[in-house]
Parts: sequence; structure tokens; C-alpha cells
Amino acid sequence: RWKEYNKMASCSCCRKPRYQRFIDGLFPSEIEGDINRNNLDQLLFLAKSSPSQLDDIGLYLNVKLRKFVRLSRLNLIAHCTAAMVELVRASDRRTVSLLVRSTLSMLSILLDSQNSQLHVLAANTFLAFAEMPEERASYHLEYDFVIDRFGSLALPPSRPKQSNGEVREKALACLASLIVKVSRDKLYQVNIWDDSNLNKIIPAYLYHDKEMGGSRARNGQGSYLAKLIQISEVSHYPVVMETIFHHFDNHHYWIGECHYVMVVMESVAKATEVQLQQLMVEALLKHLRTHALNTLVATAIVQVLGHLVTMVTEGIVGPYLTDFLKSVVLYLKTHVSRVQSSNENKAAMEAFERELITVINALGTSVPNYEKWNIICFLINEIPEVITVQSDHHLSRKILSCCKVIMQSIELKSLDNTFTPQVTKAMKKLCKLTTPELLLLAVDLWTYAVDINCNVSKVPLTTIWDSLEEVHLKPAHSSSYTFTNEYLKDFTHNIADMIVSLPWERQHMEAYYRFLVILPLALGMEAGECLVAMAIELQDGCLNGSANVCSQFVHVCVSGLLNSLKASAEEESGWSEHIKEVTELRRIKCDYLLPDGFFYMTDLLNIRDIGTVERVLLYDADRLKLPRQSNLHRLPSISMYDSSERHESTTKSVILLSPGLADDDAILSFADMRESGQQENSTEHGDTVNSNSFENVLSNEALLVHNQIADMLTNALVTGDDTTQEHIELPEIH
Repeated sequence: RWKEYNKMASCSCCRKPRYQRFIDGLFPSEIEGDINRNNLDQLLFLAKSSPSQLDDIGLYLNVKLRKFVRLSRLNLIAHCTAAMVELVRASDRRTVSLLVRSTLSMLSILLDSQNSQLHVLAANTFLAFAEMPEERASYHLEYDFVIDRFGSLALPPSRPKQSNGEVREKALACLASLIVKVSRDKLYQVNIWDDSNLNKIIPAYLYHDKEMGGSRARNGQGSYLAKLIQISEVSHYPVVMETIFHHFDNHHYWIGECHYVMVVMESVAKATEVQLQQLMVEALLKHLRTHALNTLVATAIVQVLGHLVTMVTEGIVGPYLTDFLKSVVLYLKTHVSRVQSSNENKAAMEAFERELITVINALGTSVPNYEKWNIICFLINEIPEVITVQSDHHLSRKILSCCKVIMQSIELKSLDNTFTPQVTKAMKKLCKLTTPELLLLAVDLWTYAVDINCNVSKVPLTTIWDSLEEVHLKPAHSSSYTFTNEYLKDFTHNIADMIVSLPWERQHMEAYYRFLVILPLALGMEAGECLVAMAIELQDGCLNGSANVCSQFVHVCVSGLLNSLKASAEEESGWSEHIKEVTELRRIKCDYLLPDGFFYMTDLLNIRDIGTVERVLLYDADRLKLPRQSNLHRLPSISMYDSSERHESTTKSVILLSPGLADDDAILSFADMRESGQQENSTEHGDTVNSNSFENVLSNEALLVHNQIADMLTNALVTGDDTTQEHIELPEIH
């Protein structure tokens, strides 16, 4: 074919085809002259009217281009490329494919040169060609040489003085255009996502962003790398991320340029779809496993992960969240074990551990509330059951510290929504901790778990307040009936047992005291009966010597708990007056039994256990009878005690509901029956009946019937069945 063109060129002008005469007429007689616009328009008209000659037109332009390159006629070379660009733009979707071969041949001629001006012309030609969509892509052609040449031109030169910013910018734009063009049609033979091609494209993008100071990378949408990420598919994403990390490894960016790495990864996260964010996190964790033994690099990788985890929260929330936490906690466990046996730099090891904790905290504080509780439960379950070695204690302390940070970020609304069976099981595990440091964190977690209105910082270490408004405390807006009825009884025993293991240091005592004061505010008066029982249990255990505890502190906790319960009541009654009387007597006779005197002593450790306490200085269980709530017929309070314990309880009030009645007269409390029975007996017989003995009012047979009725009604209330038609023969009761 070339021989034919050479033969035709040696002949007279009259024997040349019209397109050759038009092309020859494009070039001016003077070297620096402009292109002949007349001949160019005629050439374009010929190309549109006879598209079959486009291939011949392109080949003849290449013949002229080779001649001008050999002669170094830059102006005439520019006219050749301009004519090719005009031909490409004048073609449509069906005919542009006829110019593909000649266009690529022209690019090869220009890119093989060492002249940067020719490189710019080649880039302009390719950009015009890449913008034109093809109806039928040329699958038999490959673009590997384009990637190779433009990729090398986009890299910074070995000598800074040789740098040509225009050439590099054009080369980057050509690579971006080629990626978009090839990604439109998967039948192209060139594979952009192959390792060999990505290793030429991605480093060029990263060098350019770094020289721009990360400004384009911060924008996310304007970065070439971001555009590459946006068009990548699921199968391409791991290869892209691996290439990026390989570039960071080769140039030691993890240690010296960690800030730049964060900027790049931030732009990648912004450009990544939500469905692919999980793949980015997995790629970082995989790279972390590769450099797990290099503490400095591993610390930088975890630092980047902690910076990104808040941006990709939406992508990792769900089933993958547990897998991600397992990986991070596994690194934490492995690191703690290495610290005990390794002789590495302690500062570097501590930095790595600190970054792991930052990742957990950042993730835990950015997910929704329901996921926060799942994270807390997962972390608590990772605490060793038996803590025997120093590494287990250190790991448990770090995990509880993370749980504390996450729990402080939760917006509590109701304990019924908080204490699910999963959360309940995890919180019970905290009560089994015994070491002082871990127990203090456990008390803090309990406090934040029930502190609905953020009252912990407002709790005064005194009892000189009668209402919540005086100390700016806020009770819960809604009552926690499910928590009170299902979990509180077990919790009170666990809470009471925690005091046995509590170390006698000021910070531990103050934390536990604040927790007990906050408890009535979070639970409300519906849980008052159970809280009073817990307070009396603590007080009696101290008096009987059944609990090995500091007696003064036990009495201080009881006084704070009951004072908070009294202040939470809407109106004063006999039991609240009793609490006030005992508190005032203690303040006069022995203020060390109150927080007012106990916490303001100079040295709490030198306080000796008290022997006996006067009866008037103790809270009387018989006088602590809580008033009946007016809304019990709507939300009945089911007894927390088993049926075998009912006859031992003096504060329980079982509600009998008459089917079909909805007014207050339909409610009969055995507490009311006891009072009316006492008054009747006192009137008829003239003797005094002990108000604390239920058996003095009802006979043993009637008490048995009472227990049967209570069981029946409790089952009806639990199952929601209000149509119970069972009848029990009651003995005659006077």
C-alpha cells in the first residue's frame, strides 16, 4: 500500500485522487503559513459524502506526517494533526471507526518522538478521538502502547528541570479519556484493570495529586483517581486498592507521608459507592495483615483506618460490622500478648495500641444507637472469663474503656429499649469483675447505662436536698415497666453483690454512690418497692455481718438511695417523712453515716468499721411502705417475688382486677383490705392489731386462697387474658 502511495506521489498532479489533491493543498507554500481553509472544507465535504474513502484519507495524512517529522517541520505537523482532528469530529458514530487505524498510527509516530511539542499534538488528537462514540468498536486493535506512552509521560521526570507541566497534564487527561472509552464497551481487547496497566495509570495519578498538594484529592470528584474509582466494578476494586497500597509501600508513604495517605484515602472513600465501602475496609485490613510485624507501618495503616471508619459507617453497618470488630479485637489481643514477650520499642507498641482503640471508638460513636449496643455487647463478651495474667487484665481494661466511650455517646430514652436480653446478659457479666480498676469501669458502665438525662455529673455528695429541682436533676420522662418487671429483681442482687468487691478508694466509692442515686431517677416510683428492698438488704447485711464491707459506706449508700427515692416522689407521705427523720438524726448524731460527712473526711481509709448502730439511726422496713400508684389499673405492676416468697413480703401489693369494670372501684388492693380489716377488728374487739402481720388479718386458709388468686391474676396479666372465668370458693372472712 505504501508503494502505491509513493508511486502516485511521483506521478503528475492530474493523476492523483481528489482527496490527495485536497490534502496536498492544505499545507501553505511558506513554512510558517496557516492551513488552507478552502481545501480543508472540501476535504471534509468529501469525507462526509464518501465515507468509504476515510481510511485512505487517514493513511495519506500519515504519509505526509512522516515526511514532516523527518524534516522537523513543526508547523506542518500541526496542520496534519489539525486535519485529522477535524475529520474525526466531522464523522458520526458509524464512520468514525474507519479512522481508528490511521489515528492510532499517527499517535505512534508522534509519541515515538522526543519532542514535547509533538507529544502535546498527539494528546490533543487522542482527546478528540476519545470523545467520539463508536457504533462498532474496533475490537481487533489494542491500546496498550497508548497506556504505556501516556503513562510514562505523566510520571515526573528523573531531572526536575526537564519537567513539562503541559505534557503531563495532557497525558493524564488522555489516560482518563481512554479509561472512560474502554469501560463503555467490554469487548475491547485492552484490559484497563490488569495489574500491568494499573501500575502505569495509578502511580501517575498519585504523583500528580501529591504535587498538587492534595488539593484535587481533597475535592474527591475532581481527582483523576476518584474518577477511576467511580467507574470501577466490584471485581476491579480489590486490584485498584492493592495497586494504591503497593505504590505507598514502594515510596514509604506510610511512615513519612501519612497525612498525604489520609488525603488520598479520603478521596477514595468519597468516590466509592456505599456497596463497595466494605471492600475498601477489607483491603486495608488485608494490607495490615501483610505488615503486622512492622509496628511503624501497621500503626500508620490503623491510623488511616481510624480516619476513614467514620466516613464509611453506612457501608459496614450490618453483618460485616461483627467481622470487622473481630478483626480489630484480634489485632488488639495479639498486640497485648506481644507486648508482654517482645523487646520492641515500647513507644511504638503503645502508639499501635492507641490507634486500635481509636478505631473501635470512632466506629462505636458513629453508628446508630442499636448498633452501638451490639458493639458494646460484643466487646464485653470478649473479656476473658477468668483474669489471671497481666495481659488479660490489660485487655479487659482497654475493652471496658472503649465501652465507656461508646456508651457515653448513646442517647438513652427508655430502659425498656436499652436492656434487651442480649444487653442484660452482657451487663450481668460486669458484676463478676473483681479487680479494682475493672470494677470502677464496670460501675461507670452501669451508671451510663441507666443515666437517661445525663445526671451523673450533677449528683451532689450530700443529702441536703428535698427535691430534684434544687440540684438540677431530671427524672426519666417515661417509666420502664418491662425492665422493672423482668430484670430489676436480678439486677438488684447483682448490684448489691458488687459492693462486696468494691475497693475502698475514694473514686470507687463516689462512682458507686452516684450510680445508686441515679437509679431511682431512671426507674421511677414503679421500681420503688424493689429499690427499698435492696436498700434494706444492704443495711441488714451490714448489721448482721453477712457482708464483708465497709459499714460506713454501706449506710451512706442506703441513705443516698432512699433520699433520691424520696425526692423523686411527687408528694410526701409517711415513708418519705421517715427517711427525712432518720437523715436528720444522722446529721446530728453521726454524720459519717451520711455522704455529707463521709465523703468530706480527710482520709477515708482510716475509718474503722462501726460496731452497732442505734435503732433510731436505721431505716425501718416496716415504715417504708410505698404509696399505691393511681395508674396501676392501666399498667399493672406485677410482683417481682416468686409465689413461695409472697408470704414473706411486707411491702408487696397485689392488684385484683374485676373483669368488665374499668373504674377505680374495680381495684382491690390487699393493702387496703389489711387496713380496713385492722380497723374493723379494733372496733369490735377493742384490741390492737399489729399492722406488720398479714396473718393477723386473714386466716391461714384465706392466705392460701389469696396466693391462688394472685397466681391466677398474674398469669392473666402476663398473657393479656382478661376473660378469666375461674371461680374459687372463698371461706367466710370476718
